[in-house]
Amino acid sequence: MSYPGLRSTRLVKGLLMPAILLILTLICLCLTACLTTPESDADLGPTVMALATENSALAVENATLIAEQPTIAVTNPSPSRTAPEIETEVRPTATLLPTATPAATVLPTDAPASIPVCQPDNGWLPYIVQPGDTLFAIARRVGSSVEELKNGNCLGDASRIDVGQQLTLPALPPTAAAPTAMPTIPTETAAPTIHSFTLVSDEMVGEVRRVTLSWDTSGGQARLQELTRHRFFQWLDVPASGTHTFELRGTVYEDPPISLSVLPAGNSDEGVHQIIYLSWACEHSYFFGYVPERCARGPSATTLAGQQDFENGRMLWLSDLDEIFVLYGNGDWKKYDNRWQEGDPPDDPEIQPPPGLFQPIRGFGDVWRNQNQYDAVRERLGWGVAPEQSYTATYQHSIAESAGQNILYLTLQDGVTVYQLAGYDVGQGSWSILAAND
Repeated sequence: MSYPGLRSTRLVKGLLMPAILLILTLICLCLTACLTTPESDADLGPTVMALATENSALAVENATLIAEQPTIAVTNPSPSRTAPEIETEVRPTATLLPTATPAATVLPTDAPASIPVCQPDNGWLPYIVQPGDTLFAIARRVGSSVEELKNGNCLGDASRIDVGQQLTLPALPPTAAAPTAMPTIPTETAAPTIHSFTLVSDEMVGEVRRVTLSWDTSGGQARLQELTRHRFFQWLDVPASGTHTFELRGTVYEDPPISLSVLPAGNSDEGVHQIIYLSWACEHSYFFGYVPERCARGPSATTLAGQQDFENGRMLWLSDLDEIFVLYGNGDWKKYDNRWQEGDPPDDPEIQPPPGLFQPIRGFGDVWRNQNQYDAVRERLGWGVAPEQSYTATYQHSIAESAGQNILYLTLQDGVTVYQLAGYDVGQGSWSILAAND
């Protein structure tokens, strides 16, 4: 007699044990995979598959053994006391399909993070780092970012840039405005000063006058000038202190000065000056008391002279020079050569002066009548207010350094009044009166 409940229990137990063994095998494989880092997925694969295949075969073998065990059939006892008949029932072998073993999951190990490759943009423009530049400032000026500039210039994590370093930028920064120049605060400099200026010696050596001076200055360029002449004087820049000797040959001016100047740098119009006057009289004295600016060219002289006064001026003649001087009432004068000779007509009978007035004669008349040739002298002077008179005149010339500077000094008929005619060497100029003993 067979017991179905007993057979079911045995069947369950026979299937449960292989399943448990399979689960334990998988757990061991997972623990082994976690504790051991395989060199590669290819090396792990065969090991896992071999273990899975072995366990699967073991499970199938156990299931087969359980299935082959004989089934005992138990029959109900009959009323008679006959011993029970035991029937042996052989069941066909149960074929169990192998349980699919799940593939072991191999967790990948941590791989290093990938580093972005520096790829400069060929379309960017070169730029030289200027003083004060930073990546942040440059990025703002060109509309970019610090990271973009670092990647585009292969700077990595470095953010420092150096003056003169070449970068490439997506655009060039706008030109910076030139910094406003700060006003220059003038520094205080020492004022030009003359501490001393001394005449050391003054002596004649033959025809040369040797004058030695010493000085001490500060605050500028020192300059010496000897003014024995105005046109050809000597001047020289000298050290702030020292000595110098001038060698002088005559003077145009009585008691000529020698000056020391201290001029500030870059400005020759300002400075300080000091003068030493040499005691040096002119070689020739003037015949009148007034001392003109320049020395006389030679001694004074006397000569026969003529004088005639006119409505608007005066005529003078000096025999030694044989020249006629026409002085106009406006202060101008002009010189003419005396062309009249003995035997020439002394006057023009057809010219009749008004009552009380006079026609000039001889040399004066020749200049006065030939007005077309002689600058309209007749019209400018008018008629003579008195006849011509002769007298003895004293005259003298001054030294001239250049054209127009020669002055002729001469006396009038009264012997007291002295005329000075400036510009004698050029034949015309201006005239003025000096009183004798002025």
